[in-house]
Amino acid sequence: MQESKSVLVTEDSGESVAAFAELFDEIDINVEHCRDAESALQMAGESSFSAFIVVDDITDSTGLELVRKFSSRNSDCPIVLIADLNKRRIPLEEVSIGWNGCYILRDKQTNYISSAFSWINHALQLAEKEKGGRSSAASDENRELLRSQRLESVGMLASGIAHDFNNILMAILGNTSIARDKIGKEHEAQRFLNIIEQCAERASALSTSLMRYARGEKSDWIPIYLPDHVDELLNIISTGLPGHVMIEKDFEKVPPIEGDSTKLQQVIMNLCLNAGDAMNERKVRSGGQSYMGILSISIQPAQLSEEQIQQYGVLEPALARGFIRMDIGDNGVGMSSSTLQTIFRPFFTTKKSGRGLGLSSVHGIVEELGGFIEVASEQDVGTTFSVYLPCSEPLEDDAHNLPDMLAESAVLVIEYDEEMRRLLALNLQNMDYQVLLVENLDEALAVFLEHQERISLILCGIARSLQQAMRDMESLHRVNARTPIVIMSEAEKAELTPLFDEGLVTGYIQQPIKPDVLIRVIREGIRKSEIG
Repeated sequence: MQESKSVLVTEDSGESVAAFAELFDEIDINVEHCRDAESALQMAGESSFSAFIVVDDITDSTGLELVRKFSSRNSDCPIVLIADLNKRRIPLEEVSIGWNGCYILRDKQTNYISSAFSWINHALQLAEKEKGGRSSAASDENRELLRSQRLESVGMLASGIAHDFNNILMAILGNTSIARDKIGKEHEAQRFLNIIEQCAERASALSTSLMRYARGEKSDWIPIYLPDHVDELLNIISTGLPGHVMIEKDFEKVPPIEGDSTKLQQVIMNLCLNAGDAMNERKVRSGGQSYMGILSISIQPAQLSEEQIQQYGVLEPALARGFIRMDIGDNGVGMSSSTLQTIFRPFFTTKKSGRGLGLSSVHGIVEELGGFIEVASEQDVGTTFSVYLPCSEPLEDDAHNLPDMLAESAVLVIEYDEEMRRLLALNLQNMDYQVLLVENLDEALAVFLEHQERISLILCGIARSLQQAMRDMESLHRVNARTPIVIMSEAEKAELTPLFDEGLVTGYIQQPIKPDVLIRVIREGIRKSEIG
């Protein structure tokens, strides 16, 4: 007679128990329920359970503490910990090591019940395989499953702390901008402040990219002028290159391209740092002989050959706009012909500590941007990667024609966070705007009613739900619908589409805010309102 199996669910509210029972009943597993840690430990001591599910809402313990106790008594038993998205303070190391289970976030976008069931079902199937004499293969598969689940958990936790991380970056960017204005344009520290600002902006972009990836969203594409983009990155890249490497640039005038700037940065950083590694390896192989590494980067318009058009399936619309070619080359160790055939395959690497994902990611990003990549290499001579990207439509740049709005223009800032209000005020005052600071909508309405003739623009932080934001914007519109409103939010612009569709807002700035973006959006908002 087959031994019956049971899963113990510990959940104070009990709201998930029925759903778990229905799922596990399909695979002939009973579900038992208790509401507190003390009862759960007592039941675990008196009965044998095949798996444990802990929902972190119990009152007499934390979910993590209970998981530790279950794990110490049942080291081989699968355990799932489910916690709310806003519980960000669980240490990452507790998710990665120390217990045979996985961590699942409970939010509106996650079917946590199905995820927990699937993971436990798979883990129990692997355990059965081990009993059947296939323990080695099953153990390897189980380890891979656990590893992937833990990596997913770490990624979701990292996504959960993005809000705090972005606030820190905002403080860095804001104070750096203020410091640069205070010390004067000719001060020697300007160069270092620029690097700090660029690194913080890159960190912000990476954080945003991580959030998009975690939510399965597509990134926003923007026009990019490649020579300027590469120049900015080289300030960061140069600090990571070996001391014996010099950089040579040759940038021709080219039209802009269109794409995700963060992913394009990833392409350039990967190729340049790989080149640095290749030149460093050649330096080591030279045995102390005199060697100077050269990282060469060139950008120029490209004329595609018929062979390239056929090989890479280039379509007519892209051909009509034209292509740009960016070459990134080095005089490092080079590669053999056999290595060249496999460098873009996932997990292929020639480095002892490499993961084999860098060039695979580069290849995927370039294809996503509508381009292609070619490589030429010779051992002990060097390597050149040629990245071909389609041009976008030419842009009209009217940045130099924007009027300078002086002290007669007042900006009403609505922001609940005190540090953010201070930074916004300092940056706006440096632009010669009068600034009216308020903490909430009630204060904003009172100030707006009194000073609506002086207020040229409203800058409003969105920290609550979209529905509440729409009600707030409608209240401001009832005072004066002609005054432009620019919103600040960590959310993607696509998530705030109803605000634009209803004509409630005229501009958007994603947090953490970059000073140059703040200046551009505010000036453009005021200029359009005056023309209108």
